Amino acid sequence: MKISPPTEVKELNLASYTSKIIITSCLLISLIVILGWSINSQKILILFTGNPSMKLNTAFVLLFAGINLIIFNFEDKIYIKIYKLLSITTILIGLITLFANAGFYFFDIDNFLINDVFHEINPGRMSPTSSICAVLIGISFLRFKSNNTVFLKLSNHTSKIASIISLISLISYILIIPQENKIPIFKTMSLHTSILFFVISLELMFRRKKSIFNKLFFSTYLGSKNFRSALPLIIIYPIVISNLLLLGFAENWISADAGILIYTVIIIPVAILYVSRFALNINFIEKERKILDMKLEAHNLNLNNFNKALDLIATMAVTNKQGVITYVNDSFCEISQYSKKELIGSTFKIIHSGYHEPAFFKKMQETMKTGEIWSGQIKNKAKDNSFYWVDAKIIPFKNRKKEITGYIHIIQETSTETKPNNMIS
Repeated sequence: MKISPPTEVKELNLASYTSKIIITSCLLISLIVILGWSINSQKILILFTGNPSMKLNTAFVLLFAGINLIIFNFEDKIYIKIYKLLSITTILIGLITLFANAGFYFFDIDNFLINDVFHEINPGRMSPTSSICAVLIGISFLRFKSNNTVFLKLSNHTSKIASIISLISLISYILIIPQENKIPIFKTMSLHTSILFFVISLELMFRRKKSIFNKLFFSTYLGSKNFRSALPLIIIYPIVISNLLLLGFAENWISADAGILIYTVIIIPVAILYVSRFALNINFIEKERKILDMKLEAHNLNLNNFNKALDLIATMAVTNKQGVITYVNDSFCEISQYSKKELIGSTFKIIHSGYHEPAFFKKMQETMKTGEIWSGQIKNKAKDNSFYWVDAKIIPFKNRKKEITGYIHIIQETSTETKPNNMIS
């Protein structure tokens, strides 16, 4: 079974937690809005933000998005069909509404299920921005289940465009811009619609594993941590300061020149403090890295010296856990009469003499698997078919979890005359 490293597990947990919040929000808000339209309760419809309220078709689009996020990874054919059906329906709702806004009426879906009695202008109709976002989100969902290269290429940026459109609407609410001062197509897009389209588009970008957004937001590496730490400076501070300045302008507390000066005086020191913090963190890590590099270099030098000395005084070979030879020194090649090229990638069967019974090697393997050092004498056969005896020690390599990862075989040639009479055969 493949075990994910700790960093990867943390990324998965963070992404999963965020996804659950987004799905819950989509389902909860859309169902509440659908309930409000079903019972013609204006109090429920303006419960979240007041006017403008979310239209019924928008609520269904967001409900479909929430369902698709739930069944996103389901592989049963029935779920894939439901997923595609909801995606296509979302696209059609958006397109039909866009054509209606442009003056082309195919059939009325604005009041298809429930008659809108609360709005005089375009009753029941999604806003143009909501319609565009619906089309883009539907295409983005469909993209994940398509193998058509042309469609994949054309739909590569749909979720990004949807996030930008919904973010513009969202910022207009955050900056408390009056409805009459907004860009016309953004006037009737409600706050909770803007939020949900924005987080859904982000979620779809995050679900693309190779997406830069996925790596930046969910990775536990230093660069991503610095990015997330910088978000308050990038997003929150400018918005808060802008809100205060707009309030000052509206109340005639400050002039435009003074506002620009205040904004500059506040944002520059904050930016310097943030950048300084990141710079100090990077400097500290760089210093630690250099210290580790020096220690590693010294350790490698000692290890190389040790290996050279060991090569000179001992005959040895290294195998992996499966017994495949991964290294032999010159002395091993000399005694076996095989070249390194012939030995590496082979097993010790290449030098088996046929002298020992299977029970001998079985007992050897049992000892090795326990992690103990095996010692004994073995009769081997050289490449020229001559035989030689060796005193052997097989020492296991272990990782931090005490798991055996390989073995080092250290041998010393001896003569048959010195072989003990009780040698196991």
